[in-house]
Amino acid sequence: MSNTAYTLSAYRAYEACLVACYSWVVIRSVQALRAVAALLVVSVHLGNPNGFESRYLSNPHPYTEMLSRIGYLGVDLFFVISGFVMVTSALGANGRLLSAAAFLKRRVARIYPSLWIINTLVLIVFMAKPSLVNTHSNVKPDILASYLLLPQAGSPLVLVAWTLVFEMYFYLVFAFGLIWGMRSLIAALAGWAVITAFLHAYVQSPTNTYLAFVSNSITYEFLLGVLVGFVAMRTISKLIATAVLLLGMSTTVLLIASIAGNRIQFPEDWSRIAAAVPLALVVLGAVALERRIGFFTPASAVLLGDASYAMYLWHIPVLTILGFAFRAIHAHGSLFQFGAVFAAYAIVVFSGVLIYRNIERPLTTLFRRALESQSRARAPALLDGAFNPSSGATAMAAKVS
Repeated sequence: MSNTAYTLSAYRAYEACLVACYSWVVIRSVQALRAVAALLVVSVHLGNPNGFESRYLSNPHPYTEMLSRIGYLGVDLFFVISGFVMVTSALGANGRLLSAAAFLKRRVARIYPSLWIINTLVLIVFMAKPSLVNTHSNVKPDILASYLLLPQAGSPLVLVAWTLVFEMYFYLVFAFGLIWGMRSLIAALAGWAVITAFLHAYVQSPTNTYLAFVSNSITYEFLLGVLVGFVAMRTISKLIATAVLLLGMSTTVLLIASIAGNRIQFPEDWSRIAAAVPLALVVLGAVALERRIGFFTPASAVLLGDASYAMYLWHIPVLTILGFAFRAIHAHGSLFQFGAVFAAYAIVVFSGVLIYRNIERPLTTLFRRALESQSRARAPALLDGAFNPSSGATAMAAKVS
């Protein structure tokens, strides 16, 4: 073998290894960004006009209210990360795509078990005292739709689960693209983008719940994340990765400053997508730079990222319980209010980690093993390389999902 052929072969092997180990390499930076997104969302429900501080303490402090406006960016960041994670979690051992069925089973095991637990607890409260659930809405939650994550006219039982309805929609479209391989996946995503743009442009104020749902431009935040996933799979130089990260961070800082200073309100519609672009650049830059130099991400940030789903699902019930407890104290004053808000934030974070370690993680593992064993029994050939739980790359891919 000539030196040129040997070098080319070695490079291709190196690229294949990068793809196979892709999820393992980027897990720390992605998890840290997930933690940021979750903490931003908690800020929304601490300081907004219907949030913890105004409902249970007094009028929100200007700084808390400002943080709640900035916190809406956490949802945008979550959707971008979700699109990115779809690309990484679709890869099995040796960089081969999972089947659509295997992909969906992993997503179902990740989303539904924890949701059903919190849904059931909230449903019990709703049946006993409906006024305690989704007090901002005049439309009663659709219980079946809340459990299945289907679109509904009002809010689901768990208020923040509206984003999970979009998540499941994304998963279904992504899985459809996986049926015929990578080319069909790219074609399906491109077609999805065009159809969404057409519906959004020509279907004005749809009254049908499902039509309003599929025409929502929030789909493009997810597609931005998918694009980041595909771009990050390529080898990006350290200089370009640093430039992308700095550009994304500086633009995000300007966006935050504008929101904080009331120069712009919470971005809606297409302007919301424009707000997601700098966040996508941050994700791309962080992932690409970590692959290049493996910069240090604190273990605490990774842990909070691991617990971000639990924190996201449970923070409103936790804040509600704390609100009634603080109201019962009958204490007043700015010092007490500051301490109560700080304590609430800390308790939300602590409870999220506790629930993740003791409920979510064991439950997700149990469901995944059950679904994987079912797949082995029905279609053993499917597990040959593409979905082998014993593979290190697949095991690490599961962690970032």
